[in-house]
Amino acid sequence: PIPDVRGELRRRGVSASDAEVTAALEELERSWTIDLSAAQSPTAVGDRAAGIDRAGRGLLYYVARR
Repeated sequence: PIPDVRGELRRRGVSASDAEVTAALEELERSWTIDLSAAQSPTAVGDRAAGIDRAGRGLLYYVARR
């Protein structure tokens, strides 16, 4: 889950803002390094605000390596 990625980055001392992490994740997806997947039930996720809400795609909440 994206909230876990954000948390792990912080535990490792990365001081990037949520917006910077979102931009980096989106760039990695554009470069075909990762896939960002939507939550099947956005109202049931633990930390909706830590996901990436995109019109037309829904709440992107999971990261998978390609």
